[in-house]
Amino acid sequence: MQAAIGWFKKQFAGATNSAVRGTPFHLDFLTAIALQETYEVWGRAYKTKPTAEVLELCVGDILDASGGRDPHAFPQNRAVLQRAPNGQQMFQIARQALAAMAEVATEYKKYLRNQNKFCHAFGIYQYDIQAFIHDPDYFLNREWRDYSKCLEKCLMELHAKWGALYPRKSKLTDTELVYVAIAYNKGRVDTKKGFKQGYKGKGDTKYYGEYIRDYMALAKQTPPAP
Repeated sequence: MQAAIGWFKKQFAGATNSAVRGTPFHLDFLTAIALQETYEVWGRAYKTKPTAEVLELCVGDILDASGGRDPHAFPQNRAVLQRAPNGQQMFQIARQALAAMAEVATEYKKYLRNQNKFCHAFGIYQYDIQAFIHDPDYFLNREWRDYSKCLEKCLMELHAKWGALYPRKSKLTDTELVYVAIAYNKGRVDTKKGFKQGYKGKGDTKYYGEYIRDYMALAKQTPPAP
């Protein structure tokens, strides 16, 4: 993983450092989020593919109507998406994105057998398709291929969580950053409950917050690739 972190820093340090200037966020923190969100894709692809193609493959979170998603989050399934303005086009993009990603993360190929399944998170920081209603261009134009666009969406949400959690603080400790990341993932966080919060998949040994803590520490130990 450290080789992948070195690649990430080499590719994206300039854009990231410029974008986070004047905020409590930093490259190691953003690296940790990228690792937690999409490393299963870019961690496999970066050695053999150009950066733009690696970014395009960073999609995920397979969706249909079988549960696991907030029932109030748009869309609940294919039919709901297709009824939205430009929804049919968006479904095709999301379906094609799943097929392309599954060529790298082959464990996802099984989902292609179900014609109703599609990706609902796009970009190395996983901007969710629920934003499609008010921000359609990002998805329809496949703007997640552009790292700066992905970072812009991520920082927009991080700023909102920072403001809600620590409105009077211009600098955040690593612990506080982890809580901001949990809120980024879950929508909310209880800072009295520690890092065992956020997403925890079936095969995971840790919660989202614990992974962010550990990945940020690893990123701090890892310089950019030469």
